[in-house]
Amino acid sequence: MLTSSEIKKLCEREPKFDDMICSLRAISKQPKKIYSETKEVVALARKFNNEVVRPYVTELDRRVQEDPDFLPHEFVKEANRWGLYTLWMPRIFGGKGYNLPSFSYFIEEIASVCTAMANLVGVHYLGVATLIATWNTRIIHQIFREVVEGEKNDKPCLISLALTEPGAGTDVEETDLMDRGNIACHARKVDGGYQVNGSKVFISNGHLSTWHMLFSFADLEKPSSNLVMLAVKSGLKGFSLGRKERKMGQKGCPASELLFDDCFVADENVCFDPEQGRRLSRSQTETTMQLIDYVFSASRAGVGAFGTGVARGAFE
Repeated sequence: MLTSSEIKKLCEREPKFDDMICSLRAISKQPKKIYSETKEVVALARKFNNEVVRPYVTELDRRVQEDPDFLPHEFVKEANRWGLYTLWMPRIFGGKGYNLPSFSYFIEEIASVCTAMANLVGVHYLGVATLIATWNTRIIHQIFREVVEGEKNDKPCLISLALTEPGAGTDVEETDLMDRGNIACHARKVDGGYQVNGSKVFISNGHLSTWHMLFSFADLEKPSSNLVMLAVKSGLKGFSLGRKERKMGQKGCPASELLFDDCFVADENVCFDPEQGRRLSRSQTETTMQLIDYVFSASRAGVGAFGTGVARGAFE
C-alpha cells in the first residue's frame, strides 16, 4: 500500500480530501479507522488513475471502437496486480477488509477519469456482496480463496451477478413483481444438483468473470418463493457466453449475455434453494426479498458514485 507521505500528497490535490469528506465526518461515533482507511483509499485511487487509468483511457476507447468484441484483459490484470479485487473482501476470507463506505469514494475517483474502468473494478464487488448475502460460508470461502490465489498468481478471478433476463429487468428485483413478470431462467431439481435452462442479459463483466452468482427459479409460476441461487463457474458444461451488448457508453466494460442449456450445477455450488428456505422461520418470499435488498442496498451508493465521478470529471 501507500506510504504516509504519498497519502498526504495525493489527498492534498484538488478536490482536497478534507473538503469532500464532510458527509463521512457528519456520522457520529464512527471508528477513527474508517476515516483513515477512506483517506488511504482515495490516495490509492488517485495514484491508480495517474499510473494506469489516464495513460490507458484513450487506448481502451480506440480499441473498443475498432473491435466491439474487444475485452480489456490487460487492464483487469493490472487492477489485480494492484490488489483491487480483494481490497473490500473480509479479512477472515483472505481479503484486506477495508470498510465499505470507502468503496464509493474509490469508485468516484476512478469514474472521474473513466467510468468503464471504474465499472471493471466495481462490478466485481456486486458479485462479492451477492455471495456474502447467502451466508453460505463454505462457498464464500471456496470462491474468495480463488480470488486471493488469483491475485497472487497474476490470474484475476472476478465474480459477476447474473440477475437480469431478456424479459425481466426490475421484475427480478421486486418480489411484488416477480410473479407477474416474464421470468424464464429455470432451475430444475435433479439428482445431485440443479439443471438450469434460460439466459441472462446485461451482465457486467460477464465475459471477464470466473464465477457468476446466478438467480434462477425452481417454479416459474411462483418465482418469489422459489429462488435458487447458484454459483456457476465459467467453463461448466451447458454454460456459454453469448453476445456483448453494443452500448452508447462505458464500452470498455462488457455487458454480456449468459446462456444456460441443460447446465448441471452440483449441490456443492447451491448457495440457496427452496429446501433451505423451508428451514427458516420467515417465509421464502421474505427471504428472497431480503437477499435482493441486501445486494442492492450494498451497491446503490457505488452506483451513485459513478454518477458523481462523471460529473466531477466533466467539471474538472
